[in-house]
Amino acid sequence: ALAGVHPLADAATFGRQASGAGTRMLDHPTVSRKHMTIRWDAAAGRHGVVDLGSRNGTWLDGQPVAASLPRFL
Repeated sequence: ALAGVHPLADAATFGRQASGAGTRMLDHPTVSRKHMTIRWDAAAGRHGVVDLGSRNGTWLDGQPVAASLPRFL
């Protein structure tokens, strides 16, 4: 499991490759170049996580995160 503290604004993309502003690099062999996005959902009043089609998937609280529906933090 990867752990760390990353300050968030409205959105942040996580992956092995920097792809512009708001990208947080995670140097780990199980992380895809563009792995996941965390963004603020005003309607829900909290951050949601969306997988970006990563090879190993994104997991939150032991459950997989889909590419189409956000899982909320």
